[in-house]
Amino acid sequence: MRKSLLLLAVFVFVLCPVLVDAAPKADTKYIVYYFRTTGRCHSCIEMEKNTKETIETSFAKEVKSGLIEFRSVDVETPDNKHFIKDYGLYTKSVIISEVKNGKEVRWKNLDQIWRKLGNKTEFSNYISQETRDFMKGAKK
Repeated sequence: MRKSLLLLAVFVFVLCPVLVDAAPKADTKYIVYYFRTTGRCHSCIEMEKNTKETIETSFAKEVKSGLIEFRSVDVETPDNKHFIKDYGLYTKSVIISEVKNGKEVRWKNLDQIWRKLGNKTEFSNYISQETRDFMKGAKK
């Protein structure tokens, strides 16, 4: 009986963690991009600042864990020009991208940012809600 309990304890404490770790894990992260040009006006600078601030405050835990990342990208640099075609960009934009195992699986353009820009609270609420909905897989 004691040998059986000892073997069970060894299995639980030694083999179970190995089996759990062997299960495939989806390496998922969300990137909130602010796409901009090299030359920027006051509104463009505010848009970037407010987007970054919203992500870092509304999703502080997720940012710290690496689940969400904010990136400001200048689409006029040669390495970044492909984003214009990839996302159909025609103006400064905020895009949320879901990346699984290093590969983008879906994205969304937050196309109301220019309409919300004049009201910081409304802008921030829009960014937060759209990000939450996107992370939940909600379709609008």
